[in-house]
Amino acid sequence: MRTQIRQQLLEMTDSMLEAAKTLDELYRKKEYAQFKELLGIVQEAALTVGNKIEETEGEGTAAVSQLENLCELVWGLYENVETENPQKRMKLMNKQLLQIRNSIKYDIPVTYEVVFLPYKASMWDSLESIWMAAKEAPDCNCRVIPIPYFDRKPDGTPRNWYDESGEFPGYVPITKYTEYHLETERPDIIFIHNPYDDQNTVTSIHPDYYSRKIREYTSLLVYVPYFVANNDSVNPLQCLTSGVLYAHKTILQSDKLRDVFIRGLREALDMSEERFRNSGLEDRYLALGSPKLDKMISGIYDADGIPEPWKRKIGSPKKKVILYNSTIVELLNYTEGVMKKLEDFIEIFPQRDDMVLLWRPHPLSISTIESVRPHYEKRYMDIVERFQTLPNVIYDNSQDSQRALLLADAYIGDETSSMLKSFGVTGKPILITDYNNTRMGTISCAVQEDILWMFHHKYNAVFKLHLQTKQIEFAGALEGAESKNYMFKNAVAYGQKIFFIPYFCDCILVVDTKNGNMERVVLEEKELNNQYIPILHGKKIYLFPILFSSRRFVIDAEDNTVEAAECPLSKELGYKNEEPVFVDGLLFKEHIFLVCDNKPFLAEYAPETDSWEVHRYKGTAAFYRIAADDENIWIMSNNPVMLLRWNKEEGFSVVSEDFAAYHILDGSSPAFSGLACIGDSVWFIPFQADHFIKIDRKTGKHAEVPVGTQELLGNGKEGGFFGGRCHDEDYEYLFSRESDKIVCIDKNGNRAVSMEFVPFMENQQKEIMESVMQASVNPVYRESYCSLKDFLDIVAQGKDIHIDKRKGFFRGNVNFADGTAGKEIWKHMKEELERRSF
Repeated sequence: MRTQIRQQLLEMTDSMLEAAKTLDELYRKKEYAQFKELLGIVQEAALTVGNKIEETEGEGTAAVSQLENLCELVWGLYENVETENPQKRMKLMNKQLLQIRNSIKYDIPVTYEVVFLPYKASMWDSLESIWMAAKEAPDCNCRVIPIPYFDRKPDGTPRNWYDESGEFPGYVPITKYTEYHLETERPDIIFIHNPYDDQNTVTSIHPDYYSRKIREYTSLLVYVPYFVANNDSVNPLQCLTSGVLYAHKTILQSDKLRDVFIRGLREALDMSEERFRNSGLEDRYLALGSPKLDKMISGIYDADGIPEPWKRKIGSPKKKVILYNSTIVELLNYTEGVMKKLEDFIEIFPQRDDMVLLWRPHPLSISTIESVRPHYEKRYMDIVERFQTLPNVIYDNSQDSQRALLLADAYIGDETSSMLKSFGVTGKPILITDYNNTRMGTISCAVQEDILWMFHHKYNAVFKLHLQTKQIEFAGALEGAESKNYMFKNAVAYGQKIFFIPYFCDCILVVDTKNGNMERVVLEEKELNNQYIPILHGKKIYLFPILFSSRRFVIDAEDNTVEAAECPLSKELGYKNEEPVFVDGLLFKEHIFLVCDNKPFLAEYAPETDSWEVHRYKGTAAFYRIAADDENIWIMSNNPVMLLRWNKEEGFSVVSEDFAAYHILDGSSPAFSGLACIGDSVWFIPFQADHFIKIDRKTGKHAEVPVGTQELLGNGKEGGFFGGRCHDEDYEYLFSRESDKIVCIDKNGNRAVSMEFVPFMENQQKEIMESVMQASVNPVYRESYCSLKDFLDIVAQGKDIHIDKRKGFFRGNVNFADGTAGKEIWKHMKEELERRSF
């Protein structure tokens, strides 16, 4: 029996129980005519309930037998109400009705109607393992109903309609959407994986299946994301899609992602944490894993779904399949690099008869090249054509990414792609692409005793550059850390220690330069992705947040302890959550000065009194960078571009604002991103400009100083020309982002020269790679230290020894990452159905 029918019968039984109370009142008032009329209504209701039970359950049920007894009691009351006291019969009738109700509720088995509404066959994996669990339940009737969708014209109206019912695996029984009407059937539970309703400007499911509409036809609408969130982060808008807002339950892969969605809704509703918690809205979000990962963990693929040309290339026994996943982001930012890599593949793979390359470009790659990089179109299409003709290369432009992932023995691609997360749970080898493969790769550095210490953001390791010999030396990998870019952003030297300040991590790294020991000091209250401006004052390092925060930190440089402290200015100056607040700072005459992002404010902090003062420039300015000499603070403004001077006695004054002649390579980015007092001048450090500007501090005159060759400059795509920056008594050191060179500005301010270090030998490179892999909690190979040839050899020869650790990492922050997410989701939803039923 369907739950909705049972509910109707229970409601009719409840009405009969209410009628029994009314009968008692009518008898006491001796209103026998109305008494008999109501008995007739009860009799009709009992017959209706009995007929419905026999219709759904057949003859011989206890409930029907009890209903027959009830009808006899009713007839006896009808016949004898005026001649004998009916109280005994009425008590028996009431007791009989309660038995009937309990029998309907507990004895008649319920069948749940469970509906899955996928729209794209390639996304079915986000629901499949739930369906597989549900279809095994004997009390459930499962239906998979692919729903139609369309792509839009520019005005939003449908261009083409699609129905992918025929593209699902053969083992999945399909119900046509034209043969099933939700408003009539009213299923107990509906699973969806498209959350957008009419919010998607490119495609849309049929409006009849928008979440806000189908919610009316079920007691339990469940949204299961079709994607896997890399690093448990999503675009904030994903937290507020229609499917999330209208679903009774939203399934999320991890507790961390659940917190992200809860915070997104709470902030959108502008509710306090306590009020939101008391509202019960948190209960809508369940961290129960990802069915997409169930499929990957099972490792089972539909052999019938593999195209015959693929089978011939892969062969039997199966050759190693190397998946190359190219993304739109890579194609736009590193077009030449992607082209060169594809051309390298064309040269390398025909020479290897032990493996097959499976290239899966983003589906919009060709249209992106045509519209945004048209001068690359012919070259790209030639590459696509070559890929389709080579004997051991497969070009996959299908919608089904899961097939490629399941076939692959190794992955090459961008680390930001969600496909990486899906593949990573298998533990198989991964090579992260790097189109800016520099050996330096640092944005965090400090100098101590002719040695430049730096954290390489691609190796996740510390190196030291001997400034006299130009030799670079591997100092050690960061143990127990996740391999990812930009873990540390700044560095401070104190005594024999170097403090690396966190960016994309939750700890400070302290390196003892004498013995090489490394210590991780965890910042317990660090906000995700927040950067800090470090200022050394005495024996303490003060960390001021770049993004909005009510907290800052103070490091005791002697014993490496950390304390959290209040940072009230973020809110007082009118900044909001996730907005930049402080963008640069320094120590000047025993006080700390910070410039405030995009505002004409200079904040002064007095450590000895723990007090703040804000100096406001009365003109128009957007402060950006700061430097100081013995007497003055110098401030760079970005909008308008100008140089200001400040001191306690005179306040602010404009030194120079004649920047019209600046040569900016990319008009969307600032020309300069740093400021330094060197010699008698203030130097503007380039971001996108191809030269330095030095301004005489007395006269305000400008002079251009060339940066260097185009080889040194590169194209600045990764965030300007320079990364790490530090200084000693003689030089200001600036690390090129796109070459293995350092630009050195002598402290007399006379010249800027480039310095190149001595590269590693090949055997050193391999030793470093293994040290980094052993130290990392997610040992992925990177082109920074592992060539394509070396990676392919590792895969072919089975020399990868990090499978278990890699598998543990990618599964570690996902709930039910043992392949049971679908079962767990179904278990919870079935319990929810039963709870709602009773």
